[in-house]
Amino acid sequence: MNWLPMGFLGTRADFLMDVILVVILATPFILIKSIQWVRSGQHRKHRNVQMSLIVVIMLAVILFELNVRLSGGSGSLIEGSAYQNHTGFKWLLFFHIIVAVFSFSSWVGLAWWSHKRYQSSLPGLSRHVHKLWGKLIFSGVSLTAITGGAVYYLGFVA
Repeated sequence: MNWLPMGFLGTRADFLMDVILVVILATPFILIKSIQWVRSGQHRKHRNVQMSLIVVIMLAVILFELNVRLSGGSGSLIEGSAYQNHTGFKWLLFFHIIVAVFSFSSWVGLAWWSHKRYQSSLPGLSRHVHKLWGKLIFSGVSLTAITGGAVYYLGFVA
């Protein structure tokens, strides 16, 4: 049984799942704005937004894991879904988790690496590596948002 109140999106999802959906869907758009800032020379703003997003997502993941544990497992969260035991849904969820873990851990690694190399004379010598990894991470975060939206729809709407 779920310990949280029902969500605000009018589905079977609880409040936290709705918040996580909004965060995950908004993240690629926030990243686009952050990329625009760095391109216009606003490196500090870019860095601050990146670090803030990492903290917000880390908090969301911790709360999500707590929610899963306190609710009796992931199966209990999607109880009532026509796709709860569907093989395709399980593969989608597995793919979503793999992409999300790779993207987020790469993002944290890039943030740590970049923080160590942050200089007053930006963009600095490591900008090409940062830009390449930034593109990969943006792609992964976008794919995480798409697959997360699909998992949410199949688990809580359909």
